[in-house]
Amino acid sequence: MNEQHLKLVTSRVIFSSRLISCGSFTVSMTQRIGSVILICLRFYAKQLLDPAAFARC
Repeated sequence: MNEQHLKLVTSRVIFSSRLISCGSFTVSMTQRIGSVILICLRFYAKQLLDPAAFARC
């Protein structure tokens, strides 16, 4: 294996690991945003179903 081929393989591995890292960051952020949206929807639904309970808080 010559030096140029080794550099090419190394750069591909670095690119792949960066791509995987960006992908997992995107997935985790999407999950966090989804969790916040679900919590807000539950709170809003609870408020709509029983406004008197919300006023007591």
